Amino acid sequence: MGITFHFEGQLQKDQLPTALQQARQFAERNKWPFVEIPEEERMLSRVRDEKDWDHLGVTLGIEIYPDENCEPLRLEFDKVGFIQEYVKTQFSPLTIHVSIVKLLRELGPWFVHLEVVD
Repeated sequence: MGITFHFEGQLQKDQLPTALQQARQFAERNKWPFVEIPEEERMLSRVRDEKDWDHLGVTLGIEIYPDENCEPLRLEFDKVGFIQEYVKTQFSPLTIHVSIVKLLRELGPWFVHLEVVD
């Protein structure tokens, strides 16, 4: 079984720019490369109650590369600030896993709710 955690949540109204800026700053402090996810229409695969619940619409975000042995951390939000993602940290150092959880905790105040299943 891989070491993967899932997270989902809803940003507070108008907090997307703030959350993305904080994620950028966190990546820069940790010397993690990242790329911006431009605002454009995309399909996001989502699941609700064990059924596909895909989103087609405008998204915006950032993709962060914490470690070469870790999947990218994709923080991609739909137009109302909802996110549902996961990241596998199985092959990276424990410090990477802990740092990603720390980033999500730092972003927590900008959310109405944020659930992280670690």
